[in-house]
Amino acid sequence: MFTLAHTITLGLAAAGKVSIPGEIVEPIIALSIAVIALENIFHPRFTKWRLLIIFGLGLIHGLGFAGAFGDLGLSTSLFVVTLVGFNVGVEFGQLAIVALAILLTFWIKDAPYRKFVVIPVSILISLAGIYWTIERIFF
Repeated sequence: MFTLAHTITLGLAAAGKVSIPGEIVEPIIALSIAVIALENIFHPRFTKWRLLIIFGLGLIHGLGFAGAFGDLGLSTSLFVVTLVGFNVGVEFGQLAIVALAILLTFWIKDAPYRKFVVIPVSILISLAGIYWTIERIFF
């Protein structure tokens, strides 16, 4: 859902159909990181709303990716190829992070995994997201 959503807004923003200033998008992205980390702590089970939340966050993050995409100053003659390549690169980066997380934690089973990995890492991620939100709003 996240990939589908950020692909939609990345494409629309990169094509000039949607434009939201980075001063607005960046704090929202940072706050969304904190929110999803907190949601991960307080809702350990899959809820019917999780996919909708992830889709909404993906829409926002796609706008941020569009800012980075636009900053590259790439040729407009190869727009689709460049956009697909950029998006595939983002996905490979996300998959690399997931693979690393699995490699580092595969040995932890069931309840201890949540207690020793999910909750502490989610707390750190939420604190980072809150810090980034404050930094992007005030500095």
